[in-house]
Amino acid sequence: MTKTFLTETSAHSLLENSFSIGRTRPFCVTSERRSNGKLVYDVHVSASTAPLGYASQLKRKLRGVSPDLNVRVRRLGNRHLWRSTNLAALVKPFRGGDIELDPTGAVGRSRDLVQIAEALRFELGAGVKGFYWEPAARVLFVVFDPKTHVCDGRAKTDRLKALETTVRRVLLEHAGPEASRYIVGVRLGFHVPSGNLVPLDLRSYRTRRHPPVWRRFGRNSTLALVLGVSVPTAAAAQQATQISPAVSAPNWDLGLSGGSRDGDGAFMFEGSYTAPIDFATGFRIDGAAGGTSEGFQGGVGIHYFRRDPSTGLLGGYVNWSTVDPNDGVDDQKSIFEVAAQSETYYDEFTLVALGGVQFGSDIDDGLFGKLQVEWYATDDFMVSAGGRWDPEREGLGLLGAEYQPAYLAMPGLTFFAEGAVGGNDYEHVFGGIRFYFGAPKSLKDRHRYDTFRTTANRGVMGAAIPTREPASGGCVP
Repeated sequence: MTKTFLTETSAHSLLENSFSIGRTRPFCVTSERRSNGKLVYDVHVSASTAPLGYASQLKRKLRGVSPDLNVRVRRLGNRHLWRSTNLAALVKPFRGGDIELDPTGAVGRSRDLVQIAEALRFELGAGVKGFYWEPAARVLFVVFDPKTHVCDGRAKTDRLKALETTVRRVLLEHAGPEASRYIVGVRLGFHVPSGNLVPLDLRSYRTRRHPPVWRRFGRNSTLALVLGVSVPTAAAAQQATQISPAVSAPNWDLGLSGGSRDGDGAFMFEGSYTAPIDFATGFRIDGAAGGTSEGFQGGVGIHYFRRDPSTGLLGGYVNWSTVDPNDGVDDQKSIFEVAAQSETYYDEFTLVALGGVQFGSDIDDGLFGKLQVEWYATDDFMVSAGGRWDPEREGLGLLGAEYQPAYLAMPGLTFFAEGAVGGNDYEHVFGGIRFYFGAPKSLKDRHRYDTFRTTANRGVMGAAIPTREPASGGCVP
C-alpha cells in the first residue's frame, strides 16, 4: 500500500501537497526502512509555522489515502539553528534515510557537502585541519596543517599537487557532475580565510577561532543561507511568519548635542553599540561624556534584552556615571543604576517603561522610574512625551522629537531635540545630530530592528549636570 502511495504521488507537486496542511508545507521528507521491513516517512516542518495539531491532522489526511502509511513529524525550531556551529550539525536531522521531498534541493546539497568533508578527511588524513564553504561564491576551502606540508618555510609543491588531485577525485566520486552546481572552485591553503564561511564539520569549527558573541548572528545566518533562504529552516520560518531577530545586525551610532541647562551652556558626546547574542536576544553598550561650566560628567552602561520587533522588548541594564564639579567645593559623585526596561509596539506607537534603583556617593538613594509614549508621525519622524521620577528631582516632564531626512549621501543622519521641566524650577533644552551606521532604513525600523530608543541619553543627561543631581552618563534608558 505504501508503495502504491509513493507511485501515485511521485510527481513533486503531488507529493508536496500530500504532506501539506493549510499553509504549512514540509521543507523535507525522508524515508527509512525499519528492521521489521516497515517504511517510515519523516516529515520535517518548521516549528514556527506548523500548528501544534499539524501531526494529528496530517495523519488523519494520509489515513484516507493510505491506511498503512507510517509517518513521523519532525519539528525544526530556532534553537536547533542557533546551536548549530557547523553544517554537519545543522543537517543532522536529515542525515538518515532517502530524500523523498526536497523542494529547493538545499537539504540534498547540504548532505552532499557534509559527505564530501567526511570523505576528504578520510583520504587526506591527519594533515588536514578543516573544510569551509563560501555559499555566495560557491567555493570550497581546504585548510592544511603547515607543520605537515611546509618545510623550511616553503610548501612542498609536489605534495600540494597530489593533495589537489585527491580533492578533485573525491568531489567527482561523491557528487559527480552535480557538484559543479554548488562548488565552482576549490582553494587549498594553510590558514582559514576571513569572511562568512561555513565549517562543514565540528573539527573544522574548532580549528577556526570561535567568533565573538556579536558575530554569532552572522555565522548562523550563513548556515541558514546554505540551506537556502527559501527553505523553512528556523531562520526561514521566522521570515515566513514576519518574525525578525532581536537585532538585525551589529550596529552602532554616535551623537553630539548641545543646549541649555538652567541657563548654563551644556554639551554631550555619546555613542552606543548594539549586537545580537542569538536570534531572540541582544546586548547594547552605551557611553557618553560632556558637561557644563559647572563640571564634567560621563558614564557607561550595558543592556541585555529580548526582543521581537513585531511586539516589543524586555530587558534590563546596569549603569555607572559620575559628576565631577569644578567649583572646588562639592565632591565628585558616583551613581549606580540597576533597572528593568521594556518597550511595547503598537503600529506607529511605542510605549517605553522602566523602573529600578539608584545608589552611590553623595546622592539620594532610592527607586526611580519612567514612562514615555513615542509616536511615529511618519516612519522617519518621531515625537515623544513622558515623565520620569527619581529621588533627586522627584518629577521630570519630557518632550522630544527625532527626524531622519534620509539624505542619499548620509542615510543614517538624524536631527533631534528635547526639552524637560522638573522639580526645584529645573529646566533644560537640548538639540543635536546623530548618525546611525549600517544599512539604510527608516528611523522607525532603526529603533525597532537595530538599536532602541533610550531617551535618557537626552533628558536625564541634561538633568544630571547640576552638582546637586546625579549624572546618567547618557547610558540610562
